[in-house]
Amino acid sequence: ATAKASTRTAAARAEEIGHRVVRADPPYPATLINAWVRHWIAGVAVEADELGLPIRELEPRTRTVVERGRKLIRRGHPQAGPAAAWRERALAWFEDVDVLLTPVIARPAPPAGSATRMGYWRAYLDGARRVPFTQAWNLAGFPALTLPMGAGAGAVQLIAAPGRESALLRAAADLEQHPI
Repeated sequence: ATAKASTRTAAARAEEIGHRVVRADPPYPATLINAWVRHWIAGVAVEADELGLPIRELEPRTRTVVERGRKLIRRGHPQAGPAAAWRERALAWFEDVDVLLTPVIARPAPPAGSATRMGYWRAYLDGARRVPFTQAWNLAGFPALTLPMGAGAGAVQLIAAPGRESALLRAAADLEQHPI
């Protein structure tokens, strides 16, 4: 409820201060999460190797991520095609959009330490349910920021097409300068 309320609040505030606000849905492909996960776990494996982390000393879930990432890399993944196709699709969608406003999270964060003993699959599914709004834009390489909004732990994400960082920062500054 906080995520939706924060997004509604930010949209209403943006409209009140003179921004044109239109409800629109980005053309997310159904397989986007798969492409993002491949990039993420391969990236974790590369980073663990570059840092020389003692894999046996990592938590079991982290070891699983590193092992899966290494396996993907050996198989020639992640391939750039799905990420590039999503980026092109998103760039086309942004031709008529200056800044996209989304929630940051879909569900409140769990208490600290609650995932410590969570296995790989449970953590994966839990994360996918809690934070579905940021991965797409990370994968596409779009500039984005998180802005506190509303009461409590509410926040929104603002996204712009590459090269439009100034519009992103202006929108964030406008919202910050006109608090609720």
